[in-house]
Amino acid sequence: MRFYTGSATGTWHEYEAKFTSGALQHLVPVASAAYSPVGFILPLPPAQP
Repeated sequence: MRFYTGSATGTWHEYEAKFTSGALQHLVPVASAAYSPVGFILPLPPAQP
């Protein structure tokens, strides 16, 4: 199962949930994107200092 999270800054993250016997074991980061007025940017640019 995949989950998507977003923030007010326009950053989106996608995670894949790993289940065992119906219990959530962990979330695996799959992708990140930044939304801008021209569309989504993949992959995210490096963080600015």
